[in-house]
Amino acid sequence: RDTVTLSYELRGDNHQGNVTLYNTETEITRDESVMAPRWPANRLSKNTAKNQNFGLNAKFQSDLVLGQFDNGVTYGFDYMDKTSSSYYGSSKFMEESAISTAVFVEDQFHVSDSFFITAGLRFDDYERKAETGTDDFDEVTWALAAEWAATNDWTLFASARSLFKGPELMETFVAYQDVAFLEDGLNPETGLNTQGGVRFAKRLDKHFFGANVTLFKTQIDDDI
Repeated sequence: RDTVTLSYELRGDNHQGNVTLYNTETEITRDESVMAPRWPANRLSKNTAKNQNFGLNAKFQSDLVLGQFDNGVTYGFDYMDKTSSSYYGSSKFMEESAISTAVFVEDQFHVSDSFFITAGLRFDDYERKAETGTDDFDEVTWALAAEWAATNDWTLFASARSLFKGPELMETFVAYQDVAFLEDGLNPETGLNTQGGVRFAKRLDKHFFGANVTLFKTQIDDDI
C-alpha cells in the first residue's frame, strides 16, 4: 500500500481551514492456482487486484458577525475518484471507477450564548463508470439542528439530516463485472435521519461527570 498526502492548514483569527490532496494505491496478489480442481479454470493463476483512491477536499470556517448575531459559516468541497482493476494471470479483466463530487455550506447561528441553530446544504454528484455502463446520480441534501444549554449542566439537542448514496462498485476480486448490470430505473438511496436527546456535564473540583441520552430514527428510501 502506497499513500501520498499533501496538506495545507489555515489558522487565522476569524478564518480557519484545511485542504488535503491525497493518493492511495493498494495492490493485492493472490495465488489461486492451488485451488484446482474446485476453482474456475480462468482463475487458476496468480491474480492481482488494485485499488486507487485519488481525492482533493477542502473545508473552511469563518466566524462572522451579521447584525448583532455571531455566525460560524463552514463551507468547502470534496472530490474522490475510486478506481479498481484486476488481472487474472497476465490478462487484464476489468477496470471501473466511481467519481464523487460535492460542495457544501453550513451556518451555525448563535441566537444567544446558550442557544444556537445550525442549517446546511450539500450538493452531491456521483458518477459510476462500470464495465457494463456509466450512470450518473445527483442530489441536494440538507441538515438542520438546534442546541440549547438549559442550565450550566444540562443541554438539549435535536437534528434532522437528509441522506444520499449511489450504488457502489462490486468488490474487486468478484469476477462478475462484465455481466453485472444496474436495474433499469434504479434510484439512489435517500432517506432521513432524525435524532434528539439530552447531555449532562458536571465538574466538581478535579472530577468530571458526563452522560448522554440520544433517541434516533433512520429512514432509508430506495434501499439498494
